[in-house]
Amino acid sequence: MQQTIVGVFDTMQQAERAHQALLDAGFKEADIRVDAHAGAGTSERFATREADTGFMAGVSQFFHDLFGSDDAGDYAEAVRRGSAVVSVTADEVRLAAARQALAGSGAVDIKGRAEQWRKEGYKGYQPTANAYSAEEVARERERVIPVVQEELAVGKRDVDLGSVRVVSRVVEKPVTEEVELTTQRATIERRDVDRAASAADMAAMQRGATVEVRESTEQAVVQKNARVVEEVVVGTQQTSQTQQIKDTVRSNVVEVDKQGGNLKVDPVISGKWRSHYDQNLATHGRYEDFEPAYHYGSTMRGDPKFAQRDWATAQPDLQRDYATRHPQGDWRRAEPAVRYGWEQRGL
Repeated sequence: MQQTIVGVFDTMQQAERAHQALLDAGFKEADIRVDAHAGAGTSERFATREADTGFMAGVSQFFHDLFGSDDAGDYAEAVRRGSAVVSVTADEVRLAAARQALAGSGAVDIKGRAEQWRKEGYKGYQPTANAYSAEEVARERERVIPVVQEELAVGKRDVDLGSVRVVSRVVEKPVTEEVELTTQRATIERRDVDRAASAADMAAMQRGATVEVRESTEQAVVQKNARVVEEVVVGTQQTSQTQQIKDTVRSNVVEVDKQGGNLKVDPVISGKWRSHYDQNLATHGRYEDFEPAYHYGSTMRGDPKFAQRDWATAQPDLQRDYATRHPQGDWRRAEPAVRYGWEQRGL
């Protein structure tokens, strides 16, 4: 039973490699089909067409006949956006060989690509939409990976702890004081006397006598005097304290594939490398030419056999090791970047 295997490629050059890989695997030219419009780039082997309405309608119909309505639109959309699509007809015995040839040539995951489009607003293939121009295709191929690093920002905010109210009011309480009051009254006493009247007595009788005695009494007089006995001072007291905030911040590390290996670059460290390059090495070549040297110096400083050594004693061994790992490299040109990466790792 014949089946059709389809691979989506970002460039015509990849599509050419896939085509040749299929031929090398024993597939016939008649079993292979390449669909792309001029925006995908030029090709020495395949003639691309302008993405007119007729061309895109034919591409859409081909994939609709092949897959039905579910997946046809994504493949047609890939062609509209400038991808080259290679399809090959194979029997069940050779399906694995066809898949291997396409995957080994750089075929992209169309489902993942379509999912990315949907995040950017793609609603499905529209037959009336214009195909991408060469400039739009170039922008589509640019993949910008933002390097994000979190920073811990600690601020202050006011927290209401309530209010303190001081109220002055009048209270009454009974008091008792003792005071001594004096009363003066007249007293009359009659005494019986039996004696002869003297001349003084006779004279007093002739004059007559009047005696006046004033009576008096003391009364309690109450007077209230207000005296300030205490002051209540109402104010605020401000104190400060240092609080240590502990948290975690995140940053993403971009892994750049360099000649088959993985080069992990910390955004902070790579920023320092870039600054050193701009100040010292920009006239000697591209930053991408020196980045492996920065990484080599940083990596070797972390090697246990170099960790406790200074640059002067480690430099001869590093030069020999670098020459072994990079036989085509120029140590004198790379040494400033290697040393800076080494010294930064040691800080």
